[in-house]
Amino acid sequence: MNDTKKYKLSDYDEKLSEQAKAGIRSAKADYERASAVGDKVAMAKANATANRIRKQYGGYEGGSDGSAYYPVKIAEVSSRPTYTSDYSEPAKKVRQDILSRAEFTFDLESDPMYKLYEKVYTKAGNDAYDRAMATGALKTGGIVNTNAVTAATQAQGYFNTLLADKATELYDKAYDRYVDGVKRDYDKLEMLDSADYTDYIRFRDRVDDYESDRKYSYDAYRDDYIDYINQMNDATDMAYKRSRDDVEDDRWQKEYDYTKQRDAVSDSYSQSKLQSDTQKWQQQSEVDRYAALARLIQSVYNKSNVGVNINAIMDLLGM
Repeated sequence: MNDTKKYKLSDYDEKLSEQAKAGIRSAKADYERASAVGDKVAMAKANATANRIRKQYGGYEGGSDGSAYYPVKIAEVSSRPTYTSDYSEPAKKVRQDILSRAEFTFDLESDPMYKLYEKVYTKAGNDAYDRAMATGALKTGGIVNTNAVTAATQAQGYFNTLLADKATELYDKAYDRYVDGVKRDYDKLEMLDSADYTDYIRFRDRVDDYESDRKYSYDAYRDDYIDYINQMNDATDMAYKRSRDDVEDDRWQKEYDYTKQRDAVSDSYSQSKLQSDTQKWQQQSEVDRYAALARLIQSVYNKSNVGVNINAIMDLLGM
C-alpha cells in the first residue's frame, strides 16, 4: 500500500478534517501515478476528485494544481419546522367544559335573591293584609266582615303576584346567565381555534419557506454537481484531446520521418540506378565504339575491301 501521507497539502487543505485530507492525498497519489505514465485523462479525473472533496468539506476548490483557494457558496438549510400549538390544551379544557356542562336547572328555594324577595314581599303582603283588615274593622266598629277579608286578601295577593313575577324574572336571568356561559365557552373556543389556525398558517408559511430553501439548495447542489461533472468531462475531454493530439503528432512525425526516409532511399536508389545506367551506357558505347573500330580496322586489312572509309574511322577515333 502506498503511503499517501507523503503528498503535501496546501494550507487550505490542512484545515480540513482528517477524512477529507486522506481523500485528497489519495487523489494526489492517483494523479502522480497517472502523470508517471502520461495518462492525462486519469490526471484530470484525479484533480476533479480532489476538488470535489475540497468543495464538499471546505466550500472551496483548489484549481488545477490544488494550491489555490476558490470559495464555493454552499446554501445552508435549517431543519424542517415543527408545529406545537400553544392553544391546544386551553381549547381542550374548554371543550371538556362544554361537553360536561349540566342541563339548566333553577331552584327558587336555593336562590338567595329569591329568598330576599320572598322575605320582603311576604312581609309587605302581610303588612298590607293587616292594614286592610284594620281599615275594614274600623268601618264596621271593629267587627271583621267579608269585605275587610276580601280587601286584605287582595292586598296580600298583590305582593304575592309581585313575588311570583320576581321568581319568573330570576328564572329568566338565571337561564340567560346559563346561556351566556355556554356562549362565552363557545366564543372562547372559537377564539382559541382561530389563534391556533393563525399560528398554523404561519407554520405552513415557514414550512413553505423551508421547502423553497430546500429546493433552492437542492437545485444549487444539483447545478454544482452538474458543473462538477461538466468540468470533469471537459477536463477529461481536453486531456483526451491533448492525448489524441500528441498521438496524432507522434504518428504524423513518424509518418513524416518514414516518408522522408523512404524518399531518401528512393532518391538514393534512383541516383544509384542513374549512375549505373550511365556507366552501363558509357561502357556500352565504348564497347560499340571499339567493336566498330575493330570492324573498320579489319576492313582496312581486308584485301577484298579496297573501298574503306578513312573519314569514318577518323571520326570514330575523334581525330
